[in-house]
Amino acid sequence: MEELRVALDEVVEVERRGGRRVRVTPTLHAALAPLREALVAAARQRRTVTWAEAAAATGAYPPIGVGVVVDVLDVDCRRRGEPPLGALLARRARRSRGDEEARAEAAREEAARAAAREACWEHWRTGER
Repeated sequence: MEELRVALDEVVEVERRGGRRVRVTPTLHAALAPLREALVAAARQRRTVTWAEAAAATGAYPPIGVGVVVDVLDVDCRRRGEPPLGALLARRARRSRGDEEARAEAAREEAARAAAREACWEHWRTGER
């Protein structure tokens, strides 16, 4: 695998977390390469990955804490000009509650996630990268 595009001790801005800044600690940095490898393998197989599988790939984060690793990995992907591998993380289906506007927003979000997954699968389809 190619070298990571985020550096140890770098502070990166994470879009999904409202522009929150995250410092790349030694533990987080060490978790990025194995998670990237697992997600690239999943992309080549056109499948999604559970949060538990992603956490296991890091060797250091529990499922509830692996989100920050995924977010920083998406920064790495963006710097490479690749679609975000975080799109491959399976989301639990949610029931749409609330008014029509809330249901429409949920449908738009799901459509965007599906398009991101498809872009990721297509990018890694050939297995040559």
